[in-house]
Amino acid sequence: MSEAAASSILLVDDDEVVLTLIGNVLQSRGLNVVQASNGRDALALISKRFFPVLLTDLQMPLVDGIELAEEVRARGMDETCIVMHTVPDGCFDYERGYKAGVDDYLAKKPPDVEWYARIDAAFKTAALRGALKAVRASLAAGWLNPVIAAGNTTYLLGTDGPQTGQSHATNEDFGVTTQILALTVMPTPKVLLVDDDEIMIERLEFAIVEMGFEVFTATDGAAALALMRQDPMSIVILDRNMPGLDGLELCRSIRQQTWPGYVYVILLTAHDAEEDVLLGLDAGADEYLSKRVSDAELAVRLSAAKRVLSLEHSLKSELAARQRMAMTDALTGAHNRRYFMRYLQGELKRARRHGAELSLLVLDVDYFKLVNDSFGHAAGDKVLQKLVKRIKTFLPRECDWCARLGGEEFAVVFPQIDLAGAVVLAEKLRKSVEELSIRLNSEVRSITISIGVSGLQAMPARETATAEMLLAHADRYLYQSKEGGRNRVTSPNSRALAA
Repeated sequence: MSEAAASSILLVDDDEVVLTLIGNVLQSRGLNVVQASNGRDALALISKRFFPVLLTDLQMPLVDGIELAEEVRARGMDETCIVMHTVPDGCFDYERGYKAGVDDYLAKKPPDVEWYARIDAAFKTAALRGALKAVRASLAAGWLNPVIAAGNTTYLLGTDGPQTGQSHATNEDFGVTTQILALTVMPTPKVLLVDDDEIMIERLEFAIVEMGFEVFTATDGAAALALMRQDPMSIVILDRNMPGLDGLELCRSIRQQTWPGYVYVILLTAHDAEEDVLLGLDAGADEYLSKRVSDAELAVRLSAAKRVLSLEHSLKSELAARQRMAMTDALTGAHNRRYFMRYLQGELKRARRHGAELSLLVLDVDYFKLVNDSFGHAAGDKVLQKLVKRIKTFLPRECDWCARLGGEEFAVVFPQIDLAGAVVLAEKLRKSVEELSIRLNSEVRSITISIGVSGLQAMPARETATAEMLLAHADRYLYQSKEGGRNRVTSPNSRALAA
């Protein structure tokens, strides 16, 4: 998406004065503003191009704001963030608006700091939805494309080494397509109220609990941070002015630390002063509310926060799924060759750093081509799946792992096990596979494997050995196992052990 398209906003209002006033202000802030004077014209524009944000009036002839929102959602435009501007008379039916697909609302008044904050938040929401849509689409399509921007979710990527049930893809594994899927379900966010005014806390707590949220309270910033460290909460509503650690400092502290998920911060202000609001947003607040806020508006703001958190949760979940796909063999569920080469190198570095051993088995199914030729490729697939299942059952520790290198060739990695220990494990694995019975069509067959063993202990230059060198070394002994009659284990010291 071009920079102009990413900053496009469709402004819809039947009042030409409002269109001109708001349009000029938004353009002065660097946005690409497109205008429509009624809902039908807006739908015609939407059918030709994508708008990240739609800012629409409620009451219009032909197609009103609610009908426009419903039609936009009916056309599958889930990424667009719809903001409705309404007369501040307290009569707007928020529930009807949300059912129609409205994301946020603004009182119809000359644009001010609140407007800018809401519009900025709308663009951020649209970008987050676009990232989620792209990741889910590539996940559904099952193929990899170039890099996409995934916000600040990079804390998911990369750890010190392989873990059970976890993969370690990087941004290069994520692609861009256009299909969209539904949001995953997340638990109701916990809310932390921070204010030195206990009467204010009591009023807000009662209202928020009535909305179905679990609420925690603190009367100063230090106590709030202590609560967050014990039990991180997803929504924090904090007072601007407090003794000790005030609201701005607390907000900055929250942003400087790492949490399991995104923390949505709402700043409470007593006077709605523009300077206070701007300072709060600059400190990292997502939203601000007047202390005179009504229960209805509070519910709207918490609903908006929950939607953003749900998007972040869904995006994080899908990125994790994308990571697993990028590093997993689709047929067998084992790690794939890409994972193997990347994380074997990491295992080597750790072994050298800690002065530990590392061993590698490379194994191949004997006469696998005969299985495919005699029983078909579906039977061959079944053999590979059964083999991986047996290997995973056999692995003695959580830190041991296997990967499919290609075809019928697999690798098993044993951290902190020397060559002699690896040979013993390889022989046990060979016997275990030999005892495996597999039904192929109407027949029950057994399979055998040939194994080559290597490890850091066997490498001539331990400090400079690479994953490629270790694999080539083990592969050489696999070849000797096959040349020696198959269904056997061969290692650098096989003859010495046999003697």
